[in-house]
Amino acid sequence: MTVREGLQVEFRPWRPPTAVYPDRKQVTRYREDYFPVTASDQHRVFCINLDGTFMAPGAIQDLILPVGQAIRSGAYGPAVLIVATSDDATGDFVQSLAERNSLSLFILSSAEDALTSARPVGAATPAEAETIQLVCQAGGEITSSGFAHLAGIEISAAVNRLSGLAKKGYVYRFARSRREGDIYLDPRVAVQEASFEAEAVPAGQTGYEDLGPGDGRLAQLTSAFEERLLAMSSSEGTERLREAFETAPTQLGRAAPGEWRRRVTRDVRR
Repeated sequence: MTVREGLQVEFRPWRPPTAVYPDRKQVTRYREDYFPVTASDQHRVFCINLDGTFMAPGAIQDLILPVGQAIRSGAYGPAVLIVATSDDATGDFVQSLAERNSLSLFILSSAEDALTSARPVGAATPAEAETIQLVCQAGGEITSSGFAHLAGIEISAAVNRLSGLAKKGYVYRFARSRREGDIYLDPRVAVQEASFEAEAVPAGQTGYEDLGPGDGRLAQLTSAFEERLLAMSSSEGTERLREAFETAPTQLGRAAPGEWRRRVTRDVRR
């Protein structure tokens, strides 16, 4: 039996509610609610799907950086972070954030892609990124001797590569006897059958319970969301528009001024 077959990995996917986030405090509250810093011996894979949200760079930083730093420090226990975004600019920003802060994380080009296609960024060197890919191609778990044979290198070099990746948090390491050799596991493979889809907010909540008609953030949210919806109305057709409108934060739809809501509804009905 392989290590993966007997391993229980906590897979925690999360997507912020579809909205615009000029308010960094709101993002911080979400992060603290969904990714509280609690130590555990259980292996974890955290996944954050940024598609469908419109975040200022500061908001993205407030969401990703503290989680990545807590993972690096070991505060979560053995954990890995995967960030999904189909927007190239957002992906470049997350990669730059990881590199500047020596974070170990993966970026997935789309939440619909296989988790094994997520690319390592941040603290991983080009040689280490290649090593991770070879481990994945080998089935997701390998010993140092097996990797040495696969890569055509000395066992000592293989040990250095794999143990370095384990220290940085890109792979899990499972100690075994010296004769058997430690096993290194690609966390993406450990949860490859899992779905990235998850509730954005707890059932029965909208994520905007604290917004009211007199809230100063409401005008910003309404204006940005209206602009996006109207652009979709003219360029992407009413089906995409209907989908975006129906998945908009309920509280935002209720509290926003009625004019844009009437205009969008009218376009959908045509």
